[in-house]
Amino acid sequence: MADDDDAPRRLTPAERAQQKRDEKLADLQEQIDTGRMKVRQLSPEEMEEHAKRRQEHQEERGRRRR
Repeated sequence: MADDDDAPRRLTPAERAQQKRDEKLADLQEQIDTGRMKVRQLSPEEMEEHAKRRQEHQEERGRRRR
């Protein structure tokens, strides 16, 4: 009978989610390093628009939780 030490450990859902995030970040960093993607600063207008959308999203989530 095989030892349990030889079997790969199963990941928890949180560990799988973190692993997936890490893989996505590594992929983004590779795209930046190879020049396929650029990182730029948001304009003040873009920051304002994103702030409005973020606030609307948070309000919607608050309504769903009640």
